[in-house]
Amino acid sequence: MMNTNSNNDSELVIGIVSPVGTNSSEIKTCIVDCLNQFSYKTNIIKVSEHILSKFIAGSLDFHGNEYDRISFFMDKGNEIREKTKDAAILMKGVAAFIYDNYRKIMKGLSQEMHILLILLNILMKSNF
Repeated sequence: MMNTNSNNDSELVIGIVSPVGTNSSEIKTCIVDCLNQFSYKTNIIKVSEHILSKFIAGSLDFHGNEYDRISFFMDKGNEIREKTKDAAILMKGVAAFIYDNYRKIMKGLSQEMHILLILLNILMKSNF
């Protein structure tokens, strides 16, 4: 039997993984706009911003053109995968990030709101 009294148990996690040059912002906007109609609060998780820094000592600040910036972060991700010998290590980092931040995300939401987490990532160079 479906529980119709509980509206706040409908979290979604959507991963957008795309090759370099894909305009994923339009896809993200479309998803967010559609799910806003169903009271979803959106949180964006960027692997390059939120996850890589957990694995690398030092700064991940990069200033340069877009191609060099993307190459820099793909190289860092590949270094982490190679060092750990785990192709899924960054996704494990995403899962840990979501778990660690869940209470912060939930704080301040009304009972009628739901959570939408959008994970943004680009393909590894080895996928080309």
